[in-house]
Amino acid sequence: MSALQEIRKQQAEIDMQFNPIMDMYGLLDNYLPGGITDKDEMDARSMLRNNWDGLIDYAQVKQKELQLKQSIYLKELKVNIKQFI
Repeated sequence: MSALQEIRKQQAEIDMQFNPIMDMYGLLDNYLPGGITDKDEMDARSMLRNNWDGLIDYAQVKQKELQLKQSIYLKELKVNIKQFI
């Protein structure tokens, strides 16, 4: 759960960091001759936003799974406490 909380805390900060990076790449593409960036860097740049969005989606899926498990274990705990008493 702490990893999910950490992702949520840094989500806005990371989103704000994407815009200047993409703007700089746009400037490089416009003003420098073609082929200045290699294929690997271009691929990494195009996948940067997709990978981050994928991580956020994955974190939300895992959070829902953990919440479901938490409710199941909470019910089981309450039953066990009643039996113990």
